[in-house]
Amino acid sequence: MVEREILEKPTRYYWYPPKCLEDIDLSDIRDYPPIDGGIKPLVQALRGLGLLTMGSCEGHLCGRRHPHPWVSVYGLWRYEELYPMIETFNETSEVKWIIDGIILCPSTEASNEIKLKKLQISAQNLAQYLFDNHISNT
Repeated sequence: MVEREILEKPTRYYWYPPKCLEDIDLSDIRDYPPIDGGIKPLVQALRGLGLLTMGSCEGHLCGRRHPHPWVSVYGLWRYEELYPMIETFNETSEVKWIIDGIILCPSTEASNEIKLKKLQISAQNLAQYLFDNHISNT
């Protein structure tokens, strides 16, 4: 199947190497509402790795929403290269990240605003780690 062959390995498409996370183009994403600010850098980093994101949220403490940030990635389980990247980040991060099916998220949930902000900062730290170590030097 052609689609499966295309999705087996991420491909990075750049006219020029991005100099920062903000340089990674998200113009093809037609989200409504727009991507939450607390998760946008991680979406950009995953897109910079060539992964196709399908949904994301910075996390919320009200209602039936997720009390942690998360990004859903199409075919995430196929991208074995991402697992060691996350493991290496986790070695130095207080907040540990996991891949749960097609979802990349922290291993813990927030019970208050301070803990949620800590998880959102960790998402930004993970994004910067991915950019610095796996995107900008390619």
